[in-house]
Amino acid sequence: MDEIVMNIEEFKQKVFSNQPVSAVIVRKQFNAEVKQLEEELTLDFTISTGSVDRDGDKINPAGWKVDNYMKNPVVLFAHDYKSLPVANATAIWVEGNALRARAKFTPEELYPFGYMVYRFYRDGFMKATSVGFNPIKWQPSNDRKEGIDFEEQELLEFSCVPVPANPEALVVAKSKGINVTPLKEWAERILDEWSEDEDGILIPKSNVEQIYNLLKGKRMYTLQKGGAEVNKGVITYGQAHPDGTPKAPEDEEWDAAREVAEADVEDLKVMCAWYDSDNPDIKGSYKLPHHKASGQHAVVWRAVAAAMAALLGARGGVNIPEAAKKEVYNHLAKHYEEFDREPPEFASVEEIVDKYVGGEAMQKAGRVLSKANEQKIRQAKDLLDEVLAQLNEQPEQDDDKDKEGGIIVKTADDEPRDEPEQNPLDDVEQLKALLETAIKNVLNPILGKVD
Repeated sequence: MDEIVMNIEEFKQKVFSNQPVSAVIVRKQFNAEVKQLEEELTLDFTISTGSVDRDGDKINPAGWKVDNYMKNPVVLFAHDYKSLPVANATAIWVEGNALRARAKFTPEELYPFGYMVYRFYRDGFMKATSVGFNPIKWQPSNDRKEGIDFEEQELLEFSCVPVPANPEALVVAKSKGINVTPLKEWAERILDEWSEDEDGILIPKSNVEQIYNLLKGKRMYTLQKGGAEVNKGVITYGQAHPDGTPKAPEDEEWDAAREVAEADVEDLKVMCAWYDSDNPDIKGSYKLPHHKASGQHAVVWRAVAAAMAALLGARGGVNIPEAAKKEVYNHLAKHYEEFDREPPEFASVEEIVDKYVGGEAMQKAGRVLSKANEQKIRQAKDLLDEVLAQLNEQPEQDDDKDKEGGIIVKTADDEPRDEPEQNPLDDVEQLKALLETAIKNVLNPILGKVD
């Protein structure tokens, strides 16, 4: 197709910077109201409404033009043009304040993937849809910052979308007898064919990877007696950021207490990586914030680094279950990738020490660490923790803000101390080199290595 495909953020960037906009397909997602009909394999969807959406925009229901779409009314999955349609739209109409569509899905014997998608919607495991449209008439909103009022638009496409890619939903769907193999095969094909300039797929690559890994069995939820998940409370990257996430400038300052104070619980579900699942409606239940509270919740690099350091034990660590820490690590590691950074290795202090104390590696080296050498390693680790604590030091906040945000900025036993006028280790690369040299100087003699 000749049109340029863009998401709403890209479209707004052009509009508000006064760049020309023409021949584009803008995509918008909606939580669809789905109604099952008596007709076999047929569902009614609300695919757009005239209300202000989560992007701060409004689409005039009376402004939809659907004649061209109805000449070839196919319904795709995630706007995947390379796959067969999962359904056919038999009708599109405006009803009250909404654009509605009736779709008939493929029988299982004809196209198992389309039938699987039908079951996902019918049984409540999928609820989102996406429309692709060509804006014809629009104007910036007079009363909503960075909002756009679309007055006239042509419907070009209508897709079913797995947003968010909910791991629990996939597991439950499988337990209810829905054949999810077509979804795994679809994800595998998409990943094999993925290119960075791909514009025919709606969902981010990370979500496709999540779906594939879940269905392949790489990461399935283990259930305890009574059905409680071991990693209950984890906010995965896919759950928090089904469409990816904007990035704040890499040098953006971070004030955790202030951001949490400005957020509500719904904001914190996007901003954080873990919560106390027994108290999900309390702000203090949410831990490891790393996104801005306002706007599109941009991720902040310094906050990601601080959250990762706390997860791995810096400044006393963070009070979350051990079983959940790897999933939280995976969430934060995705943000490291977004900033083109290599995440630190996931390992507890005890695992690092055990790796070098009395293990197979030491037997191969022909010696076993003495208690004195073990103590040296632990002392080196304590020194590293202290350095990390200084690097991730946040400005002190008053106690009221700490309590309001539910996230403690400093531990109770922290003593006031004079800050140096200038930190001699501001250069991160120099710091890494110094630490690497220091660690080698301690470990190599212990391990029997000679440079």
